[in-house]
Amino acid sequence: MSNETLMFNASWTDDSGAHSAQYVARVAPTGPACSRATTWSPSSACCTPSRSTLTPRLPATPWVETDTSVLGSHFLVMGAPQWAHRPGRPAVHRHRVGARGADPEQRATMCDNALIALTKVHAADYRALGLDFLDHPELGATPLDQSIADWRNTYAWAPRAR
Repeated sequence: MSNETLMFNASWTDDSGAHSAQYVARVAPTGPACSRATTWSPSSACCTPSRSTLTPRLPATPWVETDTSVLGSHFLVMGAPQWAHRPGRPAVHRHRVGARGADPEQRATMCDNALIALTKVHAADYRALGLDFLDHPELGATPLDQSIADWRNTYAWAPRAR
């Protein structure tokens, strides 16, 4: 909802031979956006320290590009999980939520898997993972207070962002 996602393959040759890998680039919007969240360094930091200790695992983030001349906006590049490039039917496509054409059992599995992943992410101790930058005490005393204040700020921001 806050940026474009580009999946791509890269190939290169260096002293150790030929290599190829799959990547995902998250590109900040250049026009109207659905979110105020376009801070790239924290996004990258969020993926890097926790990728090996958090379940579900987060992708490696080899670089963050702040030079807007490269793609017209800031972006970050992440290693693509194996499932990212598999053909199939996306659960979300162009802001339409739901697995169209999926049977009830497939939809139930999708929802169960999403909830399991979300509970694991939210159960993680972000401070132990080195993600203290996620704290915003200026917005409230608790993470819930901070989240509510952030949503209020977003709702106040949205009408002006058109």
